[in-house]
Amino acid sequence: MTNALAAPNEQERPTNGPRHLRRSTREVIAATLFLLYLVLLLLVPARLVLPGMGAAGRPAVAAGLGLLAWWIATRLHPRLATRSSHPVTWIVLILIVTVLISYALGYDRGLLPPESSGADRYLIVLASWVGVALVAADGLRTRRDLDRVIGAMVTLSAVSAAVGWLQFYGIDLAPYFRPPGFVYNADLVGVGLRGGPGLSRVYGTQQHYIEFGVVLAMVLPFAIHRALATSNRRTSYLRWTTVALIAGAIPLAISRAGFLGLITGLVVLGLAWPNRMKLWGFLGLVVGMAAFRTAIPGVLGTIKSAFLNYDADPSIQARLADFAATSAYIRDRPWFGRGPGTYVPELYRVLDNQFLGSFLAVGFIGTLALSSVFFTAIIIGRHVRRNATWDVDRHLGQTVTASAAVALITSLTFDSLAFPTFAGIIFFVFGMSGALWRLRDTHEPAPPGVPSLTSPLRAEHPREEMA
Repeated sequence: MTNALAAPNEQERPTNGPRHLRRSTREVIAATLFLLYLVLLLLVPARLVLPGMGAAGRPAVAAGLGLLAWWIATRLHPRLATRSSHPVTWIVLILIVTVLISYALGYDRGLLPPESSGADRYLIVLASWVGVALVAADGLRTRRDLDRVIGAMVTLSAVSAAVGWLQFYGIDLAPYFRPPGFVYNADLVGVGLRGGPGLSRVYGTQQHYIEFGVVLAMVLPFAIHRALATSNRRTSYLRWTTVALIAGAIPLAISRAGFLGLITGLVVLGLAWPNRMKLWGFLGLVVGMAAFRTAIPGVLGTIKSAFLNYDADPSIQARLADFAATSAYIRDRPWFGRGPGTYVPELYRVLDNQFLGSFLAVGFIGTLALSSVFFTAIIIGRHVRRNATWDVDRHLGQTVTASAAVALITSLTFDSLAFPTFAGIIFFVFGMSGALWRLRDTHEPAPPGVPSLTSPLRAEHPREEMA
């Protein structure tokens, strides 16, 4: 694909950003903590925990709690204090208050021991998610830090995708991604079989095949953004190779949710492109799928059958039966639910719909608060897409929208927030939308090697619409 995106005249960009945006020790620490968090989130299998702590002892959960502690310190310490204005903080506050009300009302009805443990664990994990969102929104103060963290997320996801490719061919490296001192709270899901004889279903370093496909689909728009946002030929080849590695690994999960996420992300991202780029993107998708089908026969056919034969698929029938099985619980406590984390699958049943599970756990009010995480990222991304100064920022806004749209759509097909990598990525994307909101009108120059996403003939009009 010819790179239709070229850099504008760098003299148009200011040479120095505002003083409050200059890189400081505070920003360095925040970016470093985030890089550590992403390593633990994307490379350490989610079934590894600290001994005796259950799901709350996952390395990424501990890192998220560390991010929350750092954010609180920046509010209390006079030399670290920051003041930012963006919608993410208000949405987080609403979410916390809503969940705490649901938590208190849940205990008021009386909980079984497994329900009580689940509720306490949910608060710990929620605190970790909140830390991720707030530090992404307030701690990534410059475009350079934001791009570095996005690059790390894409690179680490590519490593997970590479692990998935090896699993497809019979080499499972996931058990070797084990930090000292951690234990498995459940066995790794292992390479599965689905469809034709010998057709492997892979999970990379994630908790489940579905999560593997969906997480890569959420990261893919960022990989494409980075590939488009460079004029260096060698870097461009490397980044497009990363795009192919991630995109090609998504079907290997042999998951309807993963494939649905793949198409959703590409369609939403492509909406912001000029017609010529849309044509190149469509041709690239067709050629890529044809090449994949030729190289690995059977995978796309199995996914196609999973969509077409839904009326005979037991998993689809079970999903439909979930509504009838839970309707009485929802009617009993419609506003704040039974309590966060109290609908324990071992006591009741597995629900393959995040929003249905949220209605049960935190009720209508709590589901609105959780849904606002997805919709805020989508709305802010579109706002940045329309109003940011530089086209690279505007395209990144659309990228955030595409990733959040993938998370929203796929959450209708599985209990997404029960999967730690998915939850970590969506709260990162949510927080990133806050950072973009703050940076959209700073006139801060893009980092070296990241040109404006516009054609050479339109470089003098950075605010002109791309589509």
